[in-house]
Formats: sequence, structure tokens, C-alpha cells
Amino acid sequence: MKAIFNRTRGGISPLVFLLLFSLNYTSVFSQKTNKVSYDIVEFNEKFEADLYFRSDFSVFIYKKSFEANYRFEDESNNIKILEKENLIYYYSLIDKEFLIKDFIFNKKFHIKDSIIIDNLTDSCKTTDWRITNVKKNILGYSCNQAKRFFRGREYTAYYTDKIPSSFGPWKLNDLPGLILEFSNGQNLFMQAKSIELNSSKYSKIKQDDILDELDSKESISQSEFNKIRIDRLEQRVKEMRTRLPSNIGLEIYSTNTDNVIEKFCE
Repeated sequence: MKAIFNRTRGGISPLVFLLLFSLNYTSVFSQKTNKVSYDIVEFNEKFEADLYFRSDFSVFIYKKSFEANYRFEDESNNIKILEKENLIYYYSLIDKEFLIKDFIFNKKFHIKDSIIIDNLTDSCKTTDWRITNVKKNILGYSCNQAKRFFRGREYTAYYTDKIPSSFGPWKLNDLPGLILEFSNGQNLFMQAKSIELNSSKYSKIKQDDILDELDSKESISQSEFNKIRIDRLEQRVKEMRTRLPSNIGLEIYSTNTDNVIEKFCE
């Protein structure tokens, strides 16, 4: 260290040097990123997703093709409208807020969403996590079970305190360890299939770039997005009905809140 100080005489003072070294080390360390890849089963269809997280934020990239499946009542034919885009969920531990990119018929929407504890409304009840005594092993990690209601559905998650991060996939966070598996027992199941910790491979992931992509002045709430989605689907069905013979009926199933992942709560 003395040799370093001698070389800095007439240039950078020892105090400034140490400060710059500290800032540079912090910057390098902050680029270390963790990645968890998940297998997903949603309504019996298989998808994949990746969760990237650092100390204060996470990005969940849901690789899915959304099919709006319109069926004739006589089941003689199907009409499928395919949406193939990555859904992105950014979560900040500081703001406790989600910034989301989602799509309706290939039109992009920016969404802001916060999770509010609400024990009073049964149909959309959201509770804190309740940790149980059940344990299981996932990818060699001992995991504890936790349960909570989230917007009207009960979720069961398994987290490991061996990875002390409060992040998880989708919109489930805030447990004393990384969530490696969860299910709502109805239409959604996610389980980790691989974990990379403290990797420098993902140093190109910049928080500012993510915010530039997701934080928009045109952002709407999750509730507003849900209403738009129903309206657009119903409008599309009406348009299709006008092109069909009057003796053929058409019904859309996606507007039923039991047929969507997240219930439409006000």
C-alpha cells in the first residue's frame, strides 16, 4: 500500500485513491448477478422463465406464447390468435413495486402494480406469508414451505434460506429465502431447474436500462389492464361473430376469472 501511495504523490492523494478504489470495487461487485431458471406449467401448457436478481431488484422474464383460443360451439373448428412475447416483471425491494410489460393481441402495455395486504375481501384476499413445518429438497437445497393468499387464491411456496434473498418468480416475494417452487393448486406451477449464483456473465443487465424500458408515463394499473384485456377479447369475439353464419355460436373462455392466472381484483 505504501508503494501505491508513493506513486500517487503529485497526482491522486491517498484518500482520493482509496475512495476511488472503494467505488470501483463496489461497482464491480454490484455487477454479480444471480439467475434461476424455472419450468412452468400453466393450464397444462409448458413454459420456461428466468429470474435475475441482485441485492435490491429482480427481473423475471416469462417466456410464453399466449393463445386466445376461440372455439365454435359445435367444436368443428378452432381459431387461435397467438401472442408470442416475453412478459417482464421488474421488482424493487426499495419501492416494493412491480413494473411489468405485458401484451394484449401483440399490443404492448406498461403496468405498475403493488401488493397490498387485504384480509377483508374474500374474493380477492391477500395475506402475509405463513411458514409451516413442511420441508422438501429442491436442487440439493433444503426448502421450507410457506402459504399465503394472493388476490383470492392460496399459494404454496418452497423457499431456501441457504440463499438469503427475498425474491421469487412472478409476483411472489418477501420470504426469508429464495423461492424455488410455488403452486396455486389450480392452474399454475413453477419449479426451479437450475441456479447460478454470483455470476459475472450477466453484467450487461443494467438497472437503468430496465427502468427505461418498463417505467413509462403511460403505465396503467393491473386492474386497468385486466379490464382492457376483457374488453379487447369481447370486442374481438363480437367482430368474429359478425363473420359467422347466424346458426353458429362462438364463446370465449378467457373472460372467466377462473380461467386466468391472476384474478381480476379492483
